[in-house]
Amino acid sequence: MGRYNCVIFDLDGTIANTKPGIINGFKYALDKMGMQYLDVHDDDIIGPSLYDSFSRFYHFSDEKAIEAVKIYRQYYIEKGMYEYELYDGIEELLSKLQANNVALALATTKYKAFAEKMLSYSHLIDYFSCVIGSNEDGSFSSKKELLGYVIEYTNHKANECIMIGDRYYDAYGAQLHQMDFVWAKYGYGKEKEFEDIRVKYTVSNPHEIFDIVMSNEK
Repeated sequence: MGRYNCVIFDLDGTIANTKPGIINGFKYALDKMGMQYLDVHDDDIIGPSLYDSFSRFYHFSDEKAIEAVKIYRQYYIEKGMYEYELYDGIEELLSKLQANNVALALATTKYKAFAEKMLSYSHLIDYFSCVIGSNEDGSFSSKKELLGYVIEYTNHKANECIMIGDRYYDAYGAQLHQMDFVWAKYGYGKEKEFEDIRVKYTVSNPHEIFDIVMSNEK
């Protein structure tokens, strides 16, 4: 057993390239609401909660953002959740970690039901002892809440866990719990996001994660 007993993964931009389905979902919702999709936010909308993205980038009120999320999910449940590809090496990584008795969890701001269906679709669901995502009412939409749930559910202390993610929100949630963080640089995050946030490790592909988790370096 290495230093970390539990590895917590983000989904979008960490396990899978889900960009096509997310963008198509946004386009669908905005079109239904009589608005135009803004290409400039292609990467920005991947990672934060849907509510935050509609509010921040399209200046929706809380009520309008809730409506937009509902419309988005109409598309996503039919098509969007299947418009993705796993990053090369992810399944091998999960298999090796599980074989070494490392607990695996998923913490995503994506709607929990969608995350579970996507993991099942890719035959990855059985690797995870805990899958947590946002609820339909908007609760559990921050990484702080999600990671807190994983810590409680798995009964692992924060310093026994490590968070793998590609965006500032992942790093910030880990920092709030004093949890080590790995920036999956192959995802959607930009260098500027991480200038003022603690990053323990940086990886350019999933293959590099195993040695970090299993290392006994203090």
